Amino acid sequence: MRCASGEPFAHEIAYLAGPLPRLRAELEQRGSLYLTLREVYGIELVSVEDVVETALADPVEASLLGVDTGLPILLVHRTARAGSGRPVEWTRSVFRGDRFRFVARRRLGDQQAADEQVSAEQEVAERHDGAPLDVTGRRARARSGTAVR
Repeated sequence: MRCASGEPFAHEIAYLAGPLPRLRAELEQRGSLYLTLREVYGIELVSVEDVVETALADPVEASLLGVDTGLPILLVHRTARAGSGRPVEWTRSVFRGDRFRFVARRRLGDQQAADEQVSAEQEVAERHDGAPLDVTGRRARARSGTAVR
């Protein structure tokens, strides 16, 4: 459970490739999962993929997050891989839709990053015909005077 100012904003479940003896104690000492994996277990993560989608809070998620059932939420599935390509972490995170802000940064000039961006744009176009989606996952409607790509 992640909280800010004593209020829950996310619930996460992480599955890790093991064995990772004394993980809880090591994690409590360092505070960061990725730092702990690197310093204690010698596992260097080199890539992370986050798949973000919208959903509506079911009764269990709503109870955990302190919101009404049916509130829009963001569902994030993360897969982190070591240099060998082996998956090390798979996480399912549910974020309150009213407490979430997504910021993405990318270095320009990185050809691999540019190729990945094109791939992501193609996937969106294939799944949604390029129409933007609103927070509930429905196609957003164009308003007069607003360009929609």
